[in-house]
Amino acid sequence: MSILVEAYTIILRISTIEEKFPGGMNGFVKAANATLRFDEEIAGMEFMAPEDVMFFIRMLQRHGLKYFEDEKFVDIALVCQIRGLLAHCDWLQFGHWTFENNIKVPACRLVGSKSKEFVAYRGWQYERSISSRFDFWPEDIIDRCLKFLRHENDMDIYLNLQTGEEVYIGRDTGRINNKNKEHNS
Repeated sequence: MSILVEAYTIILRISTIEEKFPGGMNGFVKAANATLRFDEEIAGMEFMAPEDVMFFIRMLQRHGLKYFEDEKFVDIALVCQIRGLLAHCDWLQFGHWTFENNIKVPACRLVGSKSKEFVAYRGWQYERSISSRFDFWPEDIIDRCLKFLRHENDMDIYLNLQTGEEVYIGRDTGRINNKNKEHNS
């Protein structure tokens, strides 16, 4: 089975979650954000800001999951919708899922998976997605093309220096931190 990749997507194997994360998959679901999607093999969730990605990865590491070793992903993989896998990963493949009207979206699947299904998060619709609008800004582009203006309502707001328009980037750190505190109590 393939799962949707948008923005920066953290992906883990379900078997790793069950083995290493407190409470297994039930505990992971409680710690995850609203973009969580999973099949019987892998789980993923997306983040718009690199700081939020690293915040969540550090939380996973505190629970004994390994991120990166010997120049490859171990338990946790990081995938960018534009660049694909951001390091070598023995257990994960990146590609594009083709569905209705020959529309393609970035996706990952477990190496060797034979399933032909596709999974996105609850409520995902292509027409309203980052994939359709292509309004995801990788970190290096943010640094070159956007000027930070303010933070409000879980969003960082930037000025696009080329167009003069405001760009909104969703932030998860406060919500993740609160959920992680609840999960660990």
